[in-house]
Formats: sequence, C-alpha cells, structure tokens
Amino acid sequence: MSSNPPKHPLKSVIYPRSIAVIGASGTPGKIGYQILKNAIDQGYKGKIFPINPSESEIMGLKAHANVNDVPEEIDLACIIVPNNVVPQVVEECGKKGVKGVIIYAGGFAEIGEKGAELQRKIVEAASKYGLRVLGPNINGMFNGSISLNVSFNQFKTLDGPAAIVSQSGSFASGVVFESIRCGFGFNKFIILGNRADVNEIEALDFLSSEPDVKGIAMYLESISDERSFIEVAARTTKQKPIVCVKAGVSDAGVRAIKYTTASEVKGDPFMSSIFKESGVVMVKDGEELVDALFALIHQPLPRGNRVGIVTNSGGIAVILTDRLGELGMKVPHLSEPVRQKLSKIMLPIGSAHNPVDLTGSVTKESFRDSLTTLIESGEVDLVIATAIRSLFLPLEIFEGAYTEAAEIARRNSVPFLVCMMGDDKMFDLFSSLRSKGIPCYPSPERAAKSAYHLYEYSKVREIAA
Repeated sequence: MSSNPPKHPLKSVIYPRSIAVIGASGTPGKIGYQILKNAIDQGYKGKIFPINPSESEIMGLKAHANVNDVPEEIDLACIIVPNNVVPQVVEECGKKGVKGVIIYAGGFAEIGEKGAELQRKIVEAASKYGLRVLGPNINGMFNGSISLNVSFNQFKTLDGPAAIVSQSGSFASGVVFESIRCGFGFNKFIILGNRADVNEIEALDFLSSEPDVKGIAMYLESISDERSFIEVAARTTKQKPIVCVKAGVSDAGVRAIKYTTASEVKGDPFMSSIFKESGVVMVKDGEELVDALFALIHQPLPRGNRVGIVTNSGGIAVILTDRLGELGMKVPHLSEPVRQKLSKIMLPIGSAHNPVDLTGSVTKESFRDSLTTLIESGEVDLVIATAIRSLFLPLEIFEGAYTEAAEIARRNSVPFLVCMMGDDKMFDLFSSLRSKGIPCYPSPERAAKSAYHLYEYSKVREIAA
C-alpha cells in the first residue's frame, strides 16, 4: 500500500499542469484578452490552450474552436462567456475530462431566481462529471508557486508569504495591491464569488497544509457551514494565523451583499463568536487586515500584553498609550533599576518612565540603547518605537536604531513595531524596514491595533500548545 497521502480535491485547480482559456481574445480591453495575457506574461510554465471558434492563433498560441478539440489533457478551464452559455460550456468541459473550471461571469444567484436556475444547472453539470467550480461571479485565481495568474489584474508580484480567500474579488485585489505597497505579498489568491461549489472551508483546508503560506487573509460575507468552518479554522490557527474581514455587519451592508453574491448573512455577534472559537483574528477593513497580517507573519508572538514605548515625541506616545489601553493592552510602570539604566542613556530633559521620552535631542545610540533596555528588561512583552521625523533629524538615525534594535528583539523573541509620523521621506524608511520584516505604521491607532492582534493570536497559540 502506498504511504503517499491522498491528493487534495483542489490540487488540480490550484496547481494545474495545463489550462484552457475559453473565450480567449486578441483584443485589448476584453476580459478574455487580459486573462490570457496575464497567464502568459507572469511566467506560467504549463500548457495554455486558447479557445475561440473565430481565431486560429491568439498571442502566438494555437487557438481551438472547442475545448474538446484540444488533443491533450486539460486540468483547469477559465470560462469567459456570457452567463446563459456557461452551463453548456461546463458540460463540454466535463466531457473533456477537465478537472476544474473558473467562471468569471455574473448574472447567477445574485440577481434572483432566473440566475439561480442557471447556477443550479452549472452545479448539476459539474457534479455529473466530478469537476470543481470556482465562482461564478469572480475575477479569478492566482498561484505564485507556479507563476500562474488567471485573474483580471496583473500584479507586480505573485510572491510572498500570505494567501487570501475571498468572496469578493475586487476587495481581495485591493488587499494584494496594498500589501505589495507595504512590503510583502501574496502567493495564493482564491476567489469564491457565489460559491456554487468550492467554498471558504475547502479553500482554507487546502491552504492549511501549503508550506509556502505563512498566514491567511479572508473576506467573508457568510459561512457555508459553521461547525465545519470552526473545525478547519481551529486546526489551521494552531499552525498559522488567519485574519478575516467580516462584511455585512450593518443593515445596509447586508442589503448590499444580497445583490453581489447572494450570501445569507448572519449578524456580527454570531460571527464574532465563531471566529473567537476557531482562533480567527477579526478585523474591520483591508488596511487593518494588511497591518495585522504583516506583523503576525514576521514577528514573534508576545508572552503577555505589556507594551514598552520609546519615543522622541510625547504626543504620539500618549495617543498610542490611550489606544493600547482601549484595547486592553498595558503600558506598565518600569522598575527603579530599569529607569536608572535609561536615565544614563538620555539627556536630563528626557523621561525614563514608560513611555520613555528621549525628546527631540534623540541620537541613534540613545534610541537604540533605550529600545534595547526595554527589550532585555523582562518587564514588557512587546516594544514599539514611536517618533516624529523632523527635517533636522536624518533618517539614518532612525533606520540604524530600529534595525539594530529589531535584531536584538528577534534574538530575545520580543515583537518589535515602529510607529512614525513625518514627511514623505518617512515612507522610504518604511520600505527599507519592512524589507527586514519590521512592521511600520504611520499612525498610533494602526500600531496599537496590530500590537493587540499579536497578543490576541498569542492566546490562541498558547491554548494550542
């Protein structure tokens, strides 16, 4: 008997060895053009078969009139045809032996009974032949591990430690673009749309065992099966974080969802309890999602909720302290020995209390040494460096201090975050620091939320241990 584990049902969909683009086009501006172009341009090495009865060649590739005219096996078919034709095309794919399809068109269950009937026909055809369906009503999928992009968007990179599962393709695209701007990326992009077949639970189960996925982002409007979701999510969060935006927490939001993906939405308190039970970190929007996921992937987890702050600006540190307190985090008093050590590092006008205020006379050495003192004190569980970047203070002061402090924090397994406000050059510094795995935030509110989410997830892992 073979000792190899069974292949996941989604393996051929996410890792296809060959794809057909049904409705491929050589005309810029058409979706069939963009999907085919993205598959070619982003480096996919598998076989690509354009399907278009009116063309013999598209983008240098031989075109076929019908998927059944292709003389080779096809793992995945991208179906870009009008909604009323989709059931027939799915039937043809089934006869061909295609393993899975992506259906981009809308006009199914989200528009009412007429569309729901079309969607039922898709499911019937897919079930008859055992093929899997992503969608309908989606903007695609990508898998950076094989350089395959069959989504609407041409992303700058398909590389990164994260994956996203989303009912909304546009929201997920926005998250990926924002994450790339913030210095990390996604290697898996799985859009569900109306969830005619593949749902968030099966996608999450697949990603839980993907070794190149270190953290998972989700956008959900509803959950297909609460008990199954809790089971799969709880198993996953023992290994890697899941950060989720739950949409439809207001009456107007619920109404909007009805006309986008036709999901049956349950209220925020109910969903919050499901996420809490399964260890999922719940956030309110894409910005908070990207902020939290970056920190959770790149930083160790804190041992508790005590935060140490070092600043050159009292105002920023006070606001940060307030926001942390509102989230249940503590900014504790420091012991006399630690304060004495800090006092020797700073000028007399500074404050050795927590937050530690070095004032505008900060130097690289005083910032680094103060941060190091807190990191090594054993009196805080997480350290945040806050600052205002004034023109008379070179960026090198902060970059040198933060980089060296972050390395010391890493050796001591203490999470280290940066919160900084200032001119546009500050974002050049952020880019450099983020490339080293240091989370950076342009406001105290964002830094406080990420610190809290690190602590929140640490309790999940503590339970799992």
